[in-house]
Amino acid sequence: PSSWGRGLPPHRYEAEGRCLSAALLCGDNAAALECCRALVAFLEAALAHVPAHALLALQRFTLCDLELESGDAAEARRQMEACAEAVAISYGAKSALRAAARERWEELMSGGS
Repeated sequence: PSSWGRGLPPHRYEAEGRCLSAALLCGDNAAALECCRALVAFLEAALAHVPAHALLALQRFTLCDLELESGDAAEARRQMEACAEAVAISYGAKSALRAAARERWEELMSGGS
């Protein structure tokens, strides 16, 4: 197909994903953050009908770490909370990933990094 969901071009998602990978490999955290934010925004729009989609949840996990590293703890907490909620639905409330997401969220809430 030439587009996802609401007319979103799949090549945009692919390009941002490749840029994120390259930025992470090169240690360019500012570029990685920008790319990851774009990926999450794309997935939020493309998967608006499935807000607990596993792919979006996993991308939020990455975004949380990048936001925290950039100094935005409040946004990191917001992303991890959304991740933990979605993972409970997409992977199950007793899954290892749900436990990791919940643990990370609790750590962020207590001021840890």
